[in-house]
Amino acid sequence: GVDNMQLLFGQRLSNGNLRYLAADNTDIDWTAIEIVKLSLLISSTEVGLPANDEKTYLVAGGDIKPDSDGSATLVYTSDRRMRRAFNSAITIRNRQE
Repeated sequence: GVDNMQLLFGQRLSNGNLRYLAADNTDIDWTAIEIVKLSLLISSTEVGLPANDEKTYLVAGGDIKPDSDGSATLVYTSDRRMRRAFNSAITIRNRQE
């Protein structure tokens, strides 16, 4: 199943730089979005590991850590299911100028 999904939106600034923002950022200019970063943390439906998964996974917006890590903002439930992070950057090509 999907344990976590993250989206970041790449906004082109007037100076030509690109910055990535979450959808809830009030400073986002939706007309200047050129790229969407999509990250999924997927887990197996059945137990497959001999011990709890305690890995840190890299996704758009930061790291996802097991819930046993008390300092993490993004967490997943630490159990014996196998996980994999999928990351993709999607260019918005049909954006109106």
